[in-house]
Amino acid sequence: MFEAKAHELDLENATKRGLKVSDKPFTGWYGPFNWANWFTIARVPMSVWGTMVYDSGSVWWGIAIIVIATCTDQFDGMVAKMTGRHSKLGEYLDPLADYGLIIWVAQWMVRNDMVGWIPLGILITAMVIIAAGSTIHSSRTGASGTSMNAKWGMVYRSAGLGAFILGDALATDTALEVTKWVGLVLIIVGVVYGFLGLRDFFGDDGSGN
Repeated sequence: MFEAKAHELDLENATKRGLKVSDKPFTGWYGPFNWANWFTIARVPMSVWGTMVYDSGSVWWGIAIIVIATCTDQFDGMVAKMTGRHSKLGEYLDPLADYGLIIWVAQWMVRNDMVGWIPLGILITAMVIIAAGSTIHSSRTGASGTSMNAKWGMVYRSAGLGAFILGDALATDTALEVTKWVGLVLIIVGVVYGFLGLRDFFGDDGSGN
């Protein structure tokens, strides 16, 4: 009964957003916690694991795990489209997982002297403003989801942090100098895309289109 009700809600939500869904729920792994949502839920624990592996001395394995954790932001959407499992829970979990990953990795980088307070301050301030704006608008209109600009913003911001991590892994003066500026530029570009995504979101009247 629980799965049937969850499927009914997903169908209603996806229909409003013009998304294609299956008319039958999956056996197992369905309801709020379907395959797509498990990829989303895994994002933060994987990022924590990656930083722990990095600190243990397995630098490149740690980087690989962090990269895979970041890529789950794309995997969950792909799986949702392939399986027709577009859930309301997934729409709320996705940005929370994105912010959780970025905040965890960013504070870890500061503790390890990989990144300065200026780029981190730009990143965190922008994320707070974007998240607050999205939350306020969503509560007023019922609109949810993310635009392509918002997705690209997260990609660029993640790549910016990745550049700083790469500089630390290579551990040469040249690499540190180059990756510092590349990382800062990518973070700024990501912030711009994030605000463009917020503008797109405010253009949503709550119909989900």
